[in-house]
Amino acid sequence: EELLEMLEDYYSVYDADPYHMLAGGGGWARPWNFTQIIPSNKQQQQPNANVTREEKLVDTIARAMLNPTQTHFTIGVIGSSVAAGHDNCRYDNYESQLTRTLSPLWETAGMEFTIQNAGEGGGCGDSMRNQVYCITQNVSPDVDIVHYSWTYFGEDSNEKESLIRWSQMMDHQPPVHVVNVGGNGKKQCLDSGKDQILLDHYSVYGYNGFCMRNAFWSGGNT
Repeated sequence: EELLEMLEDYYSVYDADPYHMLAGGGGWARPWNFTQIIPSNKQQQQPNANVTREEKLVDTIARAMLNPTQTHFTIGVIGSSVAAGHDNCRYDNYESQLTRTLSPLWETAGMEFTIQNAGEGGGCGDSMRNQVYCITQNVSPDVDIVHYSWTYFGEDSNEKESLIRWSQMMDHQPPVHVVNVGGNGKKQCLDSGKDQILLDHYSVYGYNGFCMRNAFWSGGNT
């Protein structure tokens, strides 16, 4: 009850509702719209037709909650030192903050939220060029969502596409979400032609990207 009250207050008091993390655009490359996920008769007849990224995310969460043998909801993170949390206090790194944010929600469902950190420093010679192909070795093969963060290492649309495809061969077919520390409010960090193609083409698999700084530049809350 306390958690629900907190969420209701958060989403009803602030003036910048359109920029909240999920309710509007915020920093997401493609805004989430959970008000239009009721399937049409055509979709009911053809379950894989025109499935939206919202439906994929809802399906991912629902399957985890309704699986009687699953006790954890797990996000696996791969990426550079940004993901690893280098040059930062462990308490303040991305994985620790995400755990503190989402754990109470999953506890209300009687489950534990787990995040696996497979970030690595770019100085070791590895990068997204080879890490994406070892996704099932870097994180558990049964993760529910995959987060990818290789912001500073150049054009990586091929690696993103490979990761999406490899992730679909994992046990839970997790959606892939790119976590990027770029964006300046005027220009999204995922607005190249190739990135736009991936966002549209792989929406059926829940693919999306989050530009961390954009929501702040827009005057909203992430």
